[in-house]
Amino acid sequence: MNVKVLKLIGGVELVAEVISDSAVDFVEVSRPLVVHVMRGASGEPSLGFGDFCMTANDTKSVKFYRTAMLCELLDADEAVAQTYMQNVTGLVLPSNGKILHG
Repeated sequence: MNVKVLKLIGGVELVAEVISDSAVDFVEVSRPLVVHVMRGASGEPSLGFGDFCMTANDTKSVKFYRTAMLCELLDADEAVAQTYMQNVTGLVLPSNGKILHG
């Protein structure tokens, strides 16, 4: 899964799976999530994710025009990429990278 961070000129930060970034004028992504800063139980800041567009079909691809982006695609932090995958697929990866057999 090619998970990247997009920063839009309006200040919105997105995490999404990149389908294609080879076009000159747009980047095509799947299932974009908006990044929110939230407060944990003890008041410490943590990241939360929300739907980019709550009324759209989230499996459909979305094109973001490069003119709406503040910078080029950024690599997502490993923890952010894993949290993104958990949010969009429901799968939780083991921390040691191994698959457990029952």
